[in-house]
Amino acid sequence: SAQSQHHVMALEAGADDVIHLVDVHQIFIRTHSLLRRQSWNSKRLHSSTFHFGDIHINFDTHEVFRQGQLLQLTALELKLLRYFIQNRNRVIERKELLSEVWNLHNYPNTRTVDNFIMRLRRLFEPKPNRPMYFLSIRGSGYKFQSEVREFLA
Repeated sequence: SAQSQHHVMALEAGADDVIHLVDVHQIFIRTHSLLRRQSWNSKRLHSSTFHFGDIHINFDTHEVFRQGQLLQLTALELKLLRYFIQNRNRVIERKELLSEVWNLHNYPNTRTVDNFIMRLRRLFEPKPNRPMYFLSIRGSGYKFQSEVREFLA
């Protein structure tokens, strides 16, 4: 077809990608994906080892210790913990967490986030029913509040 010949010619001429201008939704999705990737790279942690309270985290080895005891976290729990550390002391909406951690852009159920926060509180909070690290900000979302020490390897 004439359209695919146009695509081939554009790509051969050096274009990175070819999309139809009438497909606004596709443009939005691709732009959002690029920006998310750029944002993730710019927020990349300088270190992989962190300490807060009695918690020691090594993201390279996927090891998390509380008072010297190794905790078992899933890959998704580690990803959520990393996102909170990267964005510490900032209020994060549930939809941002669903988008950035779960990579979900339709938000069918925000209870997913709440359940994971409850799990992180049980793992890390001295008193899970009175959190000091993983705070609920009514009507807004969550905030990880802590002084985090970063250890450069």
